[in-house]
Amino acid sequence: MRSFTMILAVAVAALGAWRWFDESPSSASPRAPSALTAPASFVECDAVGPGRPQACTLRFESAALGETARVRVLLPPRWREKKNLKTLYFLHGRGSAMGEGRPSMIEELGFAQDLGKSADTGWMIAAPQDARGNDYWMNGVGHSRRWSDFLSTELIAGVEAHFPADPRPCSRLIAGISMGAYGAFYQAYHHPDLYAGAAAHSPLFRFTAEEVRLNPQDPPVFGLTTDELERTLLTRSYARAGAGFRKPLWIDIGDHDELAVRTYTRTFSFLNSLRALEPQAVIRIFSGPGENHAMSYWLRHKARYLGWYEERFAEGCLPAPRTSGHDH
Repeated sequence: MRSFTMILAVAVAALGAWRWFDESPSSASPRAPSALTAPASFVECDAVGPGRPQACTLRFESAALGETARVRVLLPPRWREKKNLKTLYFLHGRGSAMGEGRPSMIEELGFAQDLGKSADTGWMIAAPQDARGNDYWMNGVGHSRRWSDFLSTELIAGVEAHFPADPRPCSRLIAGISMGAYGAFYQAYHHPDLYAGAAAHSPLFRFTAEEVRLNPQDPPVFGLTTDELERTLLTRSYARAGAGFRKPLWIDIGDHDELAVRTYTRTFSFLNSLRALEPQAVIRIFSGPGENHAMSYWLRHKARYLGWYEERFAEGCLPAPRTSGHDH
């Protein structure tokens, strides 16, 4: 999906790996939400020097996916000494999973260096891997992988069982790029109780089954009528609890995005509808020949993304408002 050359840093391989194996969730300080059960798993962490950010890979057998799940986790310096880290769940784009000789998308974006800029960094990034083809981080249509179920149950439980993550939804954000941006948006609207905010960078909104076929041989994914996706994401979401997402929401897209252009009119109509319904939405349309669907675009705007994440995390968990005991 991405038109760029990927380079793996030789220094990381030279350092080797420090392994930490854990066959069950931590019994000393359980982190999983009470409603979720963490799967049996193991964690492997890269070796790093003192005071440096660290990257780990969490693996476990996923019932929702029917395969081994991999989650790349980036942690701030001295993370073992910290408690209640806030967590950014980050979804990669199509064809962007970590592979042999290829780093994860969060590492290509340089997020590890960003987490390492301050010893006081109070948040971490968890990026599930291996969504592929037309998965779009949704429950499978034409395949058995239930990505939405995985994200809302197993992923959160696994991360919070093995790392010092704050288990409160007010300390979680979900974000993604391209196919992952659509997945983050979809997940926020279907599970608004799990996240404090959502960010979609270059989302690929697809309004029909045909529009989602990036290659002629791809099977249809959504199997939706032209308007069903919009109804699902807006009308149905607002009908449930009458509130929609109603939390901080960021969406950005370039006006030269070569993948979004096929649904350009529908996409911008959709975003205008969303802007009217979501008072906390920040919708940015960047203009210019370089505002396309490539790593250079995301790197150019990464500082904006980080600023938005950090502002949301800085808001913290506000206490629930007091009530008088009477309905109004």
